[in-house]
Amino acid sequence: MTKNSLIGFIFITLFTTTLFAQFDKPVMRFHPIETEIRNTYTRYDTIPAPEWEFITIPTELITSYYDYMPGGYTTHQLRRQDEGNGSGVYGIFHGRSSTISNRKIYWFYVYQNNMIFGPGEITIWDHWQGFGTIDILNIINSGNPVVCWHEDLNGTPITYDDFDLNFISGFWATPYSIPNSDTLGNIFIFPQVFNGNSPMRDGYARVYILRTNCGIINGNVQIIYKDIQNSYEITQSGWLDNQITNENGDPIFT
Repeated sequence: MTKNSLIGFIFITLFTTTLFAQFDKPVMRFHPIETEIRNTYTRYDTIPAPEWEFITIPTELITSYYDYMPGGYTTHQLRRQDEGNGSGVYGIFHGRSSTISNRKIYWFYVYQNNMIFGPGEITIWDHWQGFGTIDILNIINSGNPVVCWHEDLNGTPITYDDFDLNFISGFWATPYSIPNSDTLGNIFIFPQVFNGNSPMRDGYARVYILRTNCGIINGNVQIIYKDIQNSYEITQSGWLDNQITNENGDPIFT
């Protein structure tokens, strides 16, 4: 047998062995697994309630008559200041101090040492008020809160507390009233206020107000905003100059 024939024989033998080895591998077979269907939900009344411990004894702020909730339907009534800008907590609520009084917007402030300042009324006029909303102007490095609500005569009043003046709460500016109706039959109530970054430039905040329409287009939300550099601009005109619209210039209702 020549050398080339021997090499060829060895190659054919190795190829044939490898090929048959593939056929000798066991075939994997799958079989269904029988399972038992069980009702695995847990009754809510069987879950043990967690234990909570309050480190501060609850403090009664005011006795309110004939009212079922302290604030808005979709708003938070407490806001915390940033570190360095007071580090306290502002709160607002509405209430009636007697059975014959108008419902008013009240505020209070909680210092870091848990001392509570307030509550007090934000306005000096005696109108029916309610459903307040609050945010802290931390975007412009301020501890001042911005607050608005709706009332029967003045649309949507908006104001701020000048906490930054002496790091003391209770210096509320005279509110500016944003009209809450138009000639089309829209009536805007239940405001929500937020502040965020402004596209103007650094040092500005964009303050948004969302108001629910209870007029012709019932249930939709109007979005208006204002860019501010200082807190006092909150109580100045111009709130209806800017409204978020679509590409056709129509107001956006979400």
